[in-house]
Amino acid sequence: MHTITICPRCKEDFMYHATDVSLKRDITVVDEVGNNEIIETVICQDCDLFEKWVHKEVKIKKPHAHEHLNEYRLFVVDIEKSGLDFPITVQIGDTNSHEWFTEDELELVNI
Repeated sequence: MHTITICPRCKEDFMYHATDVSLKRDITVVDEVGNNEIIETVICQDCDLFEKWVHKEVKIKKPHAHEHLNEYRLFVVDIEKSGLDFPITVQIGDTNSHEWFTEDELELVNI
């Protein structure tokens, strides 16, 4: 079943399917009498993508035309929400140079 709702993080309307378990988050809220209560909420796909990638170090998967950039420290700095084909903005090393990728082209570096 599809549901249309508002994302609690970015306040944008979005649609998700009941099987999209990766979008579900448990949050703790304090009720009227001071008790902690855990409720389940659902965030949008853009916020999920942001949470997964932004402020993380990545490497480019092989084989790829840009895999030579793995010589540098690659750091995800932003997610483009405008529906671009390559939404993940990666900063190359300590420079002001950037390149754009899809999720399938990158892997997270375990620190």
